[in-house]
Amino acid sequence: MKLKQKFIKDGAFKRYLLYALGEIILIVAGILIAVQINNANEARKEKMLEKEYVLKILADIRKDKTNLENIIQIQEDKLNTNVYFQSIVQEFNNRDKKEIDSIFVKILVDNITFFPVIGSYQSTLSNGGIRIFTNKDFISKIINLYDSYYKRLVYNGEVLDGKYFTLTDKYKHERRINGLEKLDDVLSLELADDFSWYQRSQEFYLDRCKETLDIIKEILPE
Repeated sequence: MKLKQKFIKDGAFKRYLLYALGEIILIVAGILIAVQINNANEARKEKMLEKEYVLKILADIRKDKTNLENIIQIQEDKLNTNVYFQSIVQEFNNRDKKEIDSIFVKILVDNITFFPVIGSYQSTLSNGGIRIFTNKDFISKIINLYDSYYKRLVYNGEVLDGKYFTLTDKYKHERRINGLEKLDDVLSLELADDFSWYQRSQEFYLDRCKETLDIIKEILPE
């Protein structure tokens, strides 16, 4: 009788132990499944967020591309006009002064330089969005564009602006009367020298613009 009771007790204990182990396994499995689901949800959220960041940055870069293409065209026209001006101002006796005055004023009307649209990129950085980018090659190109090419281009634009403002300040009287009051050999050489000095910065700036545009084209999908 005692053996039977012991057997029953031992059997009940084993069943209880198996039940307890089963409960533990179920709980652990449930936790693991919950963690996997949570990780999958987080991964899905990050993927959607990454896509949102990428689309906004690409939209800004497309605006930059259009703007940069326009600036390249403007600066090329301005550079060609400057080169032509230097050639005719040194032979002013054989040219119509009205043409010289017209071109002189045209060169000094304005100087348009490039400034990128950086809102989406800065927002991505400030929100820590860069860390979730899975395409490392893409984000490397983006960082290189914004932190290297754009910054250098803006700096060179400021240098060009500085030379432009130096010229406009020097010839502010001539700009005000829309032409050269008196043109002689001394002034013609001085003008040619000043505008050649300006031309060198124009050429360098244009090269940087075209270089940056090539990088943009590499980033933007066809």
